[in-house]
Amino acid sequence: MAEQRELVRSNSISISTRGDVPMKSDTQVAKSKSAPNISLEQESPETKTTNLKLGISRVLLIEDDTLVVDLLEDALKGAGYRVLVAKSATDGLELYRNYHEDIFFIVLDYSIPGMHPTRLIQNLFQIDPQVKILLSSGYSSNFIREDFPLDTVAGFIAKPFDPSKLIAELERLEGEKG
Repeated sequence: MAEQRELVRSNSISISTRGDVPMKSDTQVAKSKSAPNISLEQESPETKTTNLKLGISRVLLIEDDTLVVDLLEDALKGAGYRVLVAKSATDGLELYRNYHEDIFFIVLDYSIPGMHPTRLIQNLFQIDPQVKILLSSGYSSNFIREDFPLDTVAGFIAKPFDPSKLIAELERLEGEKG
């Protein structure tokens, strides 16, 4: 909880509980422009295990394009996933450091500001070498291969893509876990 408070304090985030509106989460986090966009849910280890068995997994979306974030966040939530959003590489790394035990997948925009994706992925793998990362980009996979080892990630999705393709890819990876 102290880490959450520090994250809130250092990023000018305000937390408000919304008991009057039925939500998957009992906590909603509103952010300032410089703060990462995050939603935190408290769950017991038993709930986490049950949710994983039911296919309800948390996804960290590291993407700076607001329109893409809104589209993917809505689609993922509609498919039953819980979503954390970071709009920079450094915010994504910080969220993953703090909540990696609850994050099952990362969807990473290749052009995310703040850090080269190769370095970001190395840092993510230092935290958890088993993390499943899907790389997304408007560049072709052939172009990215020149600069980035695609075999280090669980998959690649070329933009633009239909959100259902992302969901299908996450379901495929979820099947590999079990």
